[in-house]
Amino acid sequence: MKPKELREMGEESLEEKLLELRTGLSKERGTISSGTKPENPGKIKQMRRDIARILTILNENQSMKTEKKQEKKEMPEKKKLFDIKKAVKIPMKKEASKEKKQPVKKIKAKKGGRKTK
Repeated sequence: MKPKELREMGEESLEEKLLELRTGLSKERGTISSGTKPENPGKIKQMRRDIARILTILNENQSMKTEKKQEKKEMPEKKKLFDIKKAVKIPMKKEASKEKKQPVKKIKAKKGGRKTK
């Protein structure tokens, strides 16, 4: 079956078709395992592909439904509690601004090190 035909079918009919294909596939595999030669050897391959197509379309439909539900659940954005652009600048305390950082003195290593005789 072609994917276009499968997409036109309803969800219930797809599930029925899937069940039908799976039972047919198990029967074909049973005939092969019993040792008899299958009437159409390519039939198994085609059945497997049709099953995969149906499952893919069912999963697509499922994901479409969940996306629609998520869109409905999303609410408009809430107002932010704190907006940086509108924030008022608070001046620093006078004591903190008077304090200055003292420069760090670098300690130089002594040259020469250990003397030998």
